Amino acid sequence: MTLTLAPPPVRSSKYLHAISTPETLLTAWLQVRNNAAARGELPKSIETFAKCAFDQIEELSRQLRTGTLELHQLTPVRIKKPHGGVRQLHLPSVRDRVVERAILNEISPVVDMKMSPMSFAYRAGTTTGHAAQTLRELGTEGIEHLFRTDITDCFGSIDMEAVIALLDSWINDAGLASLLRQLAQRSVRGQNGAYPGLPQGAPLSPLLSNVYLTQFDNAVSNRGVAMVRYADDIAALATQDSSLRDAEQIIEEEANRLSLRLSQEKTDRMDFRSGFTFLGHMIVESEERDHSRPPERQTVYVARPDAIVRIKKGRLIVSAKDECLLSIPQSRVERIVTFGPVSVSAGVRQWALYSGVDWACLSARGSYLGAVVSHRNDSVRRRGRQFQFSTSPFANSMARRFVQGKMSNSLALLRRYSHRVDSGLIAKTAGLVEHAYRDLDTAKSHASMMGLEGIACARPHRGVSSDCG
Repeated sequence: MTLTLAPPPVRSSKYLHAISTPETLLTAWLQVRNNAAARGELPKSIETFAKCAFDQIEELSRQLRTGTLELHQLTPVRIKKPHGGVRQLHLPSVRDRVVERAILNEISPVVDMKMSPMSFAYRAGTTTGHAAQTLRELGTEGIEHLFRTDITDCFGSIDMEAVIALLDSWINDAGLASLLRQLAQRSVRGQNGAYPGLPQGAPLSPLLSNVYLTQFDNAVSNRGVAMVRYADDIAALATQDSSLRDAEQIIEEEANRLSLRLSQEKTDRMDFRSGFTFLGHMIVESEERDHSRPPERQTVYVARPDAIVRIKKGRLIVSAKDECLLSIPQSRVERIVTFGPVSVSAGVRQWALYSGVDWACLSARGSYLGAVVSHRNDSVRRRGRQFQFSTSPFANSMARRFVQGKMSNSLALLRRYSHRVDSGLIAKTAGLVEHAYRDLDTAKSHASMMGLEGIACARPHRGVSSDCG
């Protein structure tokens, strides 16, 4: 049985145009094949597709471009879990997997920018180790108590139409939304009606689950709860046992709001003093510092008005009234920032210019006055190229992407430290940044984009930083 729906013509859809090219589909096919090969012997379905892969890809490309794509039913497969039990998968056909993988490759970079910094699964460059390390870092902030839980039947409980609507609000592409709705209409072999939820085993399902759960992540963050989530595994933290009970209630309320249920059997309380395991990583209150990594270069800030900055025997030294305030190897210095009437020796200036170390000068109140930048510093050449590029027809598009990246970073910072700030302020500030992000799509000049950047990044962070202080 096949399912055919006609999405809008490909010319009206940026993403359908990109997904439907033979090059994109070929890349997706190679990923599908390599993923199957990594699990052992190639299934017959993969071998069959491989025999006429180029013809299949050309036909897929044609169907996507003309809106005549035929999709197949999902195949139910039961596999054994590593630690006992059985997992039920619903696998798409090989050609459907190629289409899903092509969609995944095209939308992942854009969608990832919208996700919470406290979500670590199914994202490029993040692992269970990053989630565990974030928990360790939170443990150093005086947070002692923690509870763990997970979402029961997470993929199967997610409303696909709600996911598509949310995704469409992020990227606004009717053609892609129509294609996703077509995928959502697939049934399971031997069953009637569309499969409810996200099929486990489909290439797109992990990303779409993250899209749906971003609402949950942000809602919990807006209410001031420190949380780390890896797929359906959740760890929430609090400074006191009473606060932990409040965090549990907030987590459950926000999950229920999205028609998700927490597993009571897998919910447990623990603390950093006793230690616990999360995603296979042991986490305890104090751990040995990793000395195998080379020390990072640092920015040196000097704000004392009677301070003197000099160099001696390979070290940068900051002193005042015969008192040594700082002594650091010159090789560890990346930048110097001085506030007000700080004395900087000629030797430091010469060394900084020769070594490519920037020196920024600010007033005592923090207003930017200027900078001494070495000709060896890449930023000088970069700014020259940026100036030449500023009149290019691509400049506005590039500037918009840069500002979107900055705004995404601002949101990530707000979410990361939400537990240290009043929850009402976090929600208000995040809303302001998200509103400015949407307005970027209609900004037509560098000046208007810079104005939106200022609204989204400067004002909110002044309010949040003062509340943290």
